[in-house]
Amino acid sequence: MDEIKVQGARIHNLKNIDVSISKKKITLITGVSGSGKSSLAFDIIFDEGMNRYLQAIGFPPKLEDEKPFDLIEGLSPTIAVEQRTTRVINPRSTVGTKTGMYGLLRMFYAIEGVLLCPICKIPVDNNLKCESCGMVRERFEIKHFSFNELSGMCLECRGRGYTMHLTEDLIVQDPIRNLMQITKAGSAVFADQIRFVEQLPRFYDFDIKTSYKDLPDSIKQVFLYGSGKKLPFKWDSKSFTGILEREFEGIIPHVNRALVESKSAYRRQKIHKNFMKINKCEECNGYKLNEASRDVKIAEKHIGELAMMSIDDLKAYLDGLTSKEIKTKQGKNVLEKLQEKLQNMLDVGLTYLHLNRGMPTLSGGELQRTAISFTLLQESDVYLIDEPCTYLDVKQRLKLRELFIRQINRGKPVIVVEHDLAILDYLTDNINILFGTPHVFGMVSRVIATKKGINSFLNGYLADENISIRTKSINFRRSARERTFGSTEKKIVFESFEKNLGQFKLLVNPASIYQG
Repeated sequence: MDEIKVQGARIHNLKNIDVSISKKKITLITGVSGSGKSSLAFDIIFDEGMNRYLQAIGFPPKLEDEKPFDLIEGLSPTIAVEQRTTRVINPRSTVGTKTGMYGLLRMFYAIEGVLLCPICKIPVDNNLKCESCGMVRERFEIKHFSFNELSGMCLECRGRGYTMHLTEDLIVQDPIRNLMQITKAGSAVFADQIRFVEQLPRFYDFDIKTSYKDLPDSIKQVFLYGSGKKLPFKWDSKSFTGILEREFEGIIPHVNRALVESKSAYRRQKIHKNFMKINKCEECNGYKLNEASRDVKIAEKHIGELAMMSIDDLKAYLDGLTSKEIKTKQGKNVLEKLQEKLQNMLDVGLTYLHLNRGMPTLSGGELQRTAISFTLLQESDVYLIDEPCTYLDVKQRLKLRELFIRQINRGKPVIVVEHDLAILDYLTDNINILFGTPHVFGMVSRVIATKKGINSFLNGYLADENISIRTKSINFRRSARERTFGSTEKKIVFESFEKNLGQFKLLVNPASIYQG
């Protein structure tokens, strides 16, 4: 069957619509907000495609009072990229783990990797024995190359590639302040130590109003790392009034303990964001893996080095491997799959990313292109993609069109939900326009050419209820009063950082943002 037929679609704003979608074209569903685009694509076509797939592999049918359609014909297993799911990310996810490329790389190293003797640093023989010292090595499995497994991760940084430390300059972000002001500024983190800090002058003979920069080092040491001995603090609370004999814990030990014991995710997140400095792990040099895993090499490089190469460089490196490095048919098959995935990343313009790049650090456009690249490489009969051109420039949108056409040539229909009329001509050969009056949405226009469809919108062939025209002009004026910023309170303090986006490089020096 050359088309997907939907009859009587009725969910949300769709009111019993009938629509046919060609399997030989890139079909675009577009229209005004609330017209039912996503409802048709995801709540009906995608959900039913998933239900049919699950039933085919033995799962019981989904129990529903009534299906939101009368009939769907020609529908096969589907896969989707939705806007609401592209930002659902595990903090430890990387480009490699999310796309499956790092998993293939781990498999490749488990098959073709050459083990080195940990003492002599020379390759072991086929029996995993070192000819120099006689040590016999254990055969490495896929799990030994995972930074999320104890058998593979660097134990110093727990597989993160970096360590985090509390530092004086982040605890004391403004040395002009006194100890009371500094402690209060640690709201939700260490401000609860204020009742102890305010009494320190009784034991160490200094003025609490003295700026931190003018305090002797011995007082700074007590404030940051604790008294090291019990002190008689005056205490007054509902449960106890009197003298409380206890050590002053110190701000840094107190915050470290809060990281371990606190049940508040907000508190832990605030500590990480505002008071901890990130340093490359000295043990693994940022590769995330333990020394044993780094001792397995292909063409003189361990898996951590490959994971830190740009996609462009990694593809070139793997293309250059010969039969000297690839000795098995299984290894060759894994390499071909990895090269295909890398080529897809190159096709969407993500040449500069590396496999160890954290998913939470990607921009919206990078995340969108990564998700689409990953999705189109998965085996499915129908692909549904929600707003693929969000965050993308014209050149990147044209690249996407080439990827979609490639799927069509493989006999895999692509259905796109898009709101940006300016890109319709780049994306599709076929257009379905959804429109209607308020609360009676769902009429589907006849299939018409893309350019004619765009002109229908531009010429105003929409129901009046769907067009909002402002009756009064908007006037802009400059305020006569100039704002003054007299506050010295620092709101944000950030270290230097750089961002590479293809040929564009942004370098920002360390600075502070003050609260005005």
